[in-house]
Amino acid sequence: MISPQDLAKESRILLNKKYSVVDAHNRLMSYKRPSIEEARKKVPSPTESAVLILLYPKKKEWNSILIERTGYQGVHSKQIAFPGGKRELYDRSLEETALREAEEEVSIVPSDVEIIGSLSTLYIPPSNFLVTPYVGISTSEPSLIPDPREVGSIITFNTKELYRKGIIQETVLDLPTYDRKLKVKYYAIENHIVWGATGLMLSELSLALRDLLDK
Repeated sequence: MISPQDLAKESRILLNKKYSVVDAHNRLMSYKRPSIEEARKKVPSPTESAVLILLYPKKKEWNSILIERTGYQGVHSKQIAFPGGKRELYDRSLEETALREAEEEVSIVPSDVEIIGSLSTLYIPPSNFLVTPYVGISTSEPSLIPDPREVGSIITFNTKELYRKGIIQETVLDLPTYDRKLKVKYYAIENHIVWGATGLMLSELSLALRDLLDK
């Protein structure tokens, strides 16, 4: 396993290099999304938000965290996501938003996380959110406690899973939000269907950091 110090150093370099975001997203793209420029012209304006993709060591392997949202009357009910949420007026930056939300939702301590970069901002049409994923590293396994108001369950996984043959699959989902059935590509992680924006984030992360995480 690459050390936390080397992972942080090398990841900063790789996340700032030009890699094919289009290729990464095309692997999981289920429908054409408006561009960020198009989204910013919408009325009302989209809500700025952020999520945290945490990498942490466990049994000499790098792991990460997803959450299953609780069931509620909303477009993201029961969906799989990274910890995160909308930017509040008191957040000084979207990076702070990601860390604050991760602490509120699963008790990740912000001071234990070193942010090493971000992935592409994505537009979420059903909720009219613009989401920026931040990648952070912890040198130890966090003590995770879900907020029962927002988090139904916590899903942890070994990042090597992202490179497993057959990890990307296809299925048809009945989506009331879109008022139709939709054929989607998804990551099969711990018996969960991880698709949509979260799937795109996983695909981009796996491509950007392949040389570090697939070891």
